[in-house]
Amino acid sequence: GLGEVYGWSLGFGLAAAGMLVGLIVYLSGLKYLPADTHKPDADKPRQPITAADVPVLWGLAGVLLAGIFFSTVYAQEFAVFNVWVRQAVEREAFGHDVPVTWFTALDGFFCITLTPIVLRLWRHQAERGREPTDLGKIGWGSLLGAAGCLCLTAASALAEDGTPASMFWPIACYALMAVGFLYYWPTTLALVSNASPRALTGTMMGFAFMTQFVSGMTSGWLGRFYEPLGGVKFWLLHAGISAAGGLMVLALIRPVNRRLRPKT
Repeated sequence: GLGEVYGWSLGFGLAAAGMLVGLIVYLSGLKYLPADTHKPDADKPRQPITAADVPVLWGLAGVLLAGIFFSTVYAQEFAVFNVWVRQAVEREAFGHDVPVTWFTALDGFFCITLTPIVLRLWRHQAERGREPTDLGKIGWGSLLGAAGCLCLTAASALAEDGTPASMFWPIACYALMAVGFLYYWPTTLALVSNASPRALTGTMMGFAFMTQFVSGMTSGWLGRFYEPLGGVKFWLLHAGISAAGGLMVLALIRPVNRRLRPKT
């Protein structure tokens, strides 16, 4: 917001100053951290990969592949969304224009503030035996991402007559996307960490993060279609992409769980 209103030099300068302060705080507090007592056992043999691990790896690969759909859509929050909100949204509030970059800050705000609510919901469901499985959470996260894109689709349709849409729509999108992210990404990392063969846990975690690279590249490639398609079709396309990933995961729950159950 500071960069957009007062100049990017000031914005980046203050960000650098903040990181420097954080580094100073960290270094000054090193003496209060507990000692690292973990020592790798060099004599312990590495566990080999067995034939029983192959179905687990295939199951995890399918989950990671389906997750790319949601991550691709989620990445547009930091790309085309900024162009769209400048063109299609009424950003005046209390006599002042809301900077476009403030909308991007909503992602972190909602992820932090909604985490306790999501955890409480899962605990409430678990107490009644209704908590979704890991794959169920990942699938529902993708469907929530689709719902967020449908908010942008509706806002684009309302703005087609030249009247900017209400800020309610992008804010609702960010809230839905944040809950979808909380359902999808932490659950994916936990699933990969717990279910992977011990000899390949680090490698599989690397593949999990590599899907974010693939999603970012795909999201950038899809951005070229915003101008020719227009807001309604563009965001409807992304809603379909995220929904497809969610439905794929939900359809794979039983066969993938059969492969992962011995590990989880």
